[in-house]
Amino acid sequence: DSTMRVAAISDAHIGSDEAQKSRVLDFVQNELPQLSVDKFIMAGDIFDFWGTDIDTVLSNNSELLHTMDEMGDKLVLLGGNHDWILTDTSISGLSLEAQNDYHFQSGDRNFRAIHGQQFDPICLSARRNKRLCLANSNRVTKLYNFYDDFSSGTYGKLKEITPDTTYNDRLYRVENRVRKGNSEYVMWGHSHVSKITDDFVNLGSWTEASPGGAFIGSEEGDMYTVIDDGKVELREY
Repeated sequence: DSTMRVAAISDAHIGSDEAQKSRVLDFVQNELPQLSVDKFIMAGDIFDFWGTDIDTVLSNNSELLHTMDEMGDKLVLLGGNHDWILTDTSISGLSLEAQNDYHFQSGDRNFRAIHGQQFDPICLSARRNKRLCLANSNRVTKLYNFYDDFSSGTYGKLKEITPDTTYNDRLYRVENRVRKGNSEYVMWGHSHVSKITDDFVNLGSWTEASPGGAFIGSEEGDMYTVIDDGKVELREY
């Protein structure tokens, strides 16, 4: 439908310490209905199952899950690296199941919505992402320690780079892969850095700022995107 109006968010990481689940729930229940959209895209990492108990995360967020479920076909749920397990495991009692990506048309433009880890060499392995969704916290901590060692350890010293430049270099490479790998306009998340270009819109995140990690928390507010008649607008909630 070329007249499609779409809203989208990404990277709420509900289940993590940086999550702001009350803000997400408030947006979905109160702001979203006023936007009068045809589709609402939750573009991956809405939940965070790395080092957490999946059943606990879901049971602690039953109100949000049921609100999502009540949207029916209006909701498009995508899998991210932190909740990739949802792409092949439906949530018990609900009709929610995540998909890899979603293609649509608005105005005279073709769009592709995708989380974005598919363009990030560190996170693109679907098999590893599923395992990490089922892993205990110790294993996930070891993975994050590896990231820290990679950026600030021997590798960083040899390349004369800091963790910040490693992060920026990684983001630059991921953004280039987004540009080169798609003929459609791409709506994606993953990096927690909201941005609009001629080739893509990055949806930002809904997490509190975090002092560390491979991709830091948002420092710019809770971001969402509205697409109407092919026009893309990035907004702060």
